[in-house]
Amino acid sequence: MKITLIIGNGFNYLIESIINQTTSENLPKNLATSKTEVENKIREISSLWKKFDNIFDELKTQFLGISDEELIKMIYAVLEFFSSIELFEKIIGKKKLDELKETFNILLIDKIREIAEEFRVHENSDGYKDLKRFFPNFGDTIQRILKDNTVTNFDVFNTNYDGIVDTLFTKGQTRGFIGVDGFGKIPELPNYLKLYDINLKDNIRRFHIHGSYKFEKKHGLTYKNSKNTKNHDPVIIFNNPNMKEELINRDSVLSRYFLELKKSLEESDKLIIFGNSMKSEPHLKKLIEHTFNQKNKKVYVCSRNPILVKKEIEKSFSFEIFERSTKSINSQKSLMEFIRKIIQH
Repeated sequence: MKITLIIGNGFNYLIESIINQTTSENLPKNLATSKTEVENKIREISSLWKKFDNIFDELKTQFLGISDEELIKMIYAVLEFFSSIELFEKIIGKKKLDELKETFNILLIDKIREIAEEFRVHENSDGYKDLKRFFPNFGDTIQRILKDNTVTNFDVFNTNYDGIVDTLFTKGQTRGFIGVDGFGKIPELPNYLKLYDINLKDNIRRFHIHGSYKFEKKHGLTYKNSKNTKNHDPVIIFNNPNMKEELINRDSVLSRYFLELKKSLEESDKLIIFGNSMKSEPHLKKLIEHTFNQKNKKVYVCSRNPILVKKEIEKSFSFEIFERSTKSINSQKSLMEFIRKIIQH
């Protein structure tokens, strides 16, 4: 059996809720901070994406008369230009380059960098590191559930920019992640990782399909920052849902990830949508309609209000969609049991 899992920000809030409901006698013994601080970190990370909308709204007031679509194209044209800006210095000179930088940094670049830096700082804090202590066996348990139910392939497509899901998908006693994201070392850029096709071959895979605070554009190509240092040109798809697919297709990594999502949906027996409302995902709904709309396949929508998610995708889906409410999940054990039942069904 092959399974595709699409995870959204609702999953992050569920993790925060589980931490909130952990009783004092069940708290991990080796916490570096407090339960409250861990909760706050997860909540802050999960709401950072809203700041991108604030940037967009601010720019709209400065460029009256420009449509949302035109503004988005302008934003990404600027971002792509700055990813290759060093190449222009010899042509136009440092002085002109600095003038360009100053103009666009005031409007856009610095603000996007600041948000990406907030992600990095949050995830480098002791409070965030305690997340793994609350869920020490998450990765191992997922692997065991997959093995017990003869799941041959399990692909996780994350629409969030943060590393909460990645942190959970780690091994318990030994270091490292379960599954792969396709990145590997690149000799000419020692602080970065490059996406290799051969590294996408594994029975468990993880994809940030809308970008990540760790994805950095350099000379027009996207790499993964491996040293947890400041990201100067973050790759993050935000705002205007109708342009997401176009922007994804313009990026070297995200376009490859999107192709893997298409293949995964074509080959999978089961699709699980967990914590994503699908309201802002027209490209995902279109892909599901074209690749997964077959009688022998199963779709599960999991959220606090799954009926709302179902309404988003049922218009273009011909077969039964199974609703699963997450309201009763209050611990790692109940979360694992919730996932187990869906996989067994």
